Amino acid sequence: MRKIEIINQKRFGVEIECLIRKIIFSDIEWKYWQGMGFSIEEDGSIRNSKNLDNFKPIEFQTPPLSGLEGIKILSKFFEFLKRYDISVNKSCGLHIHHDCNDFQTENFRSLLSLLIVLNYSIRYLVKKHRRNNSYCKFNNIVKEEHISEILRENSSIECMLHCWNYQGKYTWVNINSFWEYGTVEFRCHEATTNLLSIINWIILTSNIVYAAQNYDYSKLAEKFLMR
Repeated sequence: MRKIEIINQKRFGVEIECLIRKIIFSDIEWKYWQGMGFSIEEDGSIRNSKNLDNFKPIEFQTPPLSGLEGIKILSKFFEFLKRYDISVNKSCGLHIHHDCNDFQTENFRSLLSLLIVLNYSIRYLVKKHRRNNSYCKFNNIVKEEHISEILRENSSIECMLHCWNYQGKYTWVNINSFWEYGTVEFRCHEATTNLLSIINWIILTSNIVYAAQNYDYSKLAEKFLMR
């Protein structure tokens, strides 16, 4: 594996929707990964495109991971999944959670400002079927008055998060996960069995969160919207 540099050492978690051979759950090594905190969740949105009884549509969820050590653990887990023919299709997504438990009001304003600026660029980093997907809508749906409220200096965290996720969690970045898990959830990437693509996406989204906590992007968003 090439050398990987991770600026943000905060915890992250990965959810990958996929199809996998059912026999994996009788493998003693799966018990090991469960002991490490890895888990599964049934997801009715995943289509069994193989239409085979021995394949199961499932979402795998990692425990909180961090830094390069977390990437190494994730890599070993993927080696395990590949032994059971993990595969994905257009109904499968990749979700990355990043810890933001210590975010203050100004950090959320900066993060949402940065997401407003990046909204259209990020669209073209994901596959076409994810750009207009009802489970990860891009926020050209954010209303003008909501953007004004996000950028307003004395807006509360509750108000800003509601303005971004006013249609629920199914946006390309789900900020509402902060209330339940203390994270922000990037939902827009297609599921993939390419580990390097997943690692690159973890690093990119991690750096967005890091930047929002260390720099103020609200003025940048104002200038961007004035173009």
